[in-house]
Amino acid sequence: MTDTLISHFLHLIRTDGSAGPALAPAAWEPLVALAADRDVLGLVASAARRRGLDVPAPVARTLELERVRQRRRLAWYAIETVRALEALAAAGLPAVAIKGAVLAHEIYDDPAERSLRDIDLLVDESDADDAIACLRRLGYDAAGGAAASLAVYRRHHFHVVLTGDGLPVLELHWALTRPDDPQRLPAAPLLAETRLLERPVGTLVAPHPDAHVLIAASSALRDGFTDLKPVVDLDRLVRRRATIRWSRVAAIAEAGGLARPLRFLLEITARALETPLDEARAAVPPLPAAIGRRLERSGAFDLPLVSHDTAGRLVPHLARGWLSCDRRRTLVNFVRRNAFERAQQREAGIGPVRRAAGLAGRLARLAEMSAWRVVRRVAPHRL
Repeated sequence: MTDTLISHFLHLIRTDGSAGPALAPAAWEPLVALAADRDVLGLVASAARRRGLDVPAPVARTLELERVRQRRRLAWYAIETVRALEALAAAGLPAVAIKGAVLAHEIYDDPAERSLRDIDLLVDESDADDAIACLRRLGYDAAGGAAASLAVYRRHHFHVVLTGDGLPVLELHWALTRPDDPQRLPAAPLLAETRLLERPVGTLVAPHPDAHVLIAASSALRDGFTDLKPVVDLDRLVRRRATIRWSRVAAIAEAGGLARPLRFLLEITARALETPLDEARAAVPPLPAAIGRRLERSGAFDLPLVSHDTAGRLVPHLARGWLSCDRRRTLVNFVRRNAFERAQQREAGIGPVRRAAGLAGRLARLAEMSAWRVVRRVAPHRL
């Protein structure tokens, strides 16, 4: 992946009006492959169409097909989101739609620009069991209908995956972090203020824009900052002048151990998309200088764009450790796996031999990360 290709790609997904240099016909296929890999193909398709770019015919057909697919999926998901929210409201269970189901309609020029693979709803922890029962009456149930799987999710995770015949995948959240994660992002502060967004299919109940920023930071940390969508979401929220109360966002992030991941997401977004984030930077404390240098030296600022080669698959783990509010807990969860993953292994019947092999592999990865850090520090020109 060349710097030129990445430059063209970033110009396409930015919204500041910069057209960027002309793209050679042969460069379109690798650019489309990059967009598909980063799950922003609809965004690139819409940008190319809106700007009237000269796209080779085969690529143009691929992009137009993606736009049509995204629009159809969004229409279906919007109908199901409203149906679920109305059922929960009728049962007296406050809930909001989060992530793509809201953001696609609220902050993107064309809803097809924001891909989504499922519906995400958020309820209070105390309402989660009743909400699951309510959604079951609509035809949703745990994947495969396994009661044991549902119990594992409820005890060790922050959402449950529900689906049904002819229905999309729906994730019902009662928090945005696992119980044994060092960081915390509970539902309560995100449910404290809600808004009604009128859509042709009905009314979407959405959280305050503050929630979207916090969710983006939490998601980015969990994915090791390899997902580009939180970066673009944050950029669009700021450029669409969403009413973000940065002091409140910073306070919630600090209380939940998410201040450093949030600041890192701000810096990545500013670098990649030149997003104006002065107000956010004034409210969210800067990263400690030593951590900033480590992230810079590791190439972590490029994680949403780089290929996951040998270094790329190590850097997300390093970044999570450096940005964690509890590095020991992060390390334990990496080596031993978190409680949710261990419970899934037990439920799947994975025996002690395979579990031991997995542990050995993670210990080897840990040794590899340690050696990689030393080489980066001593001889950075070799990497």
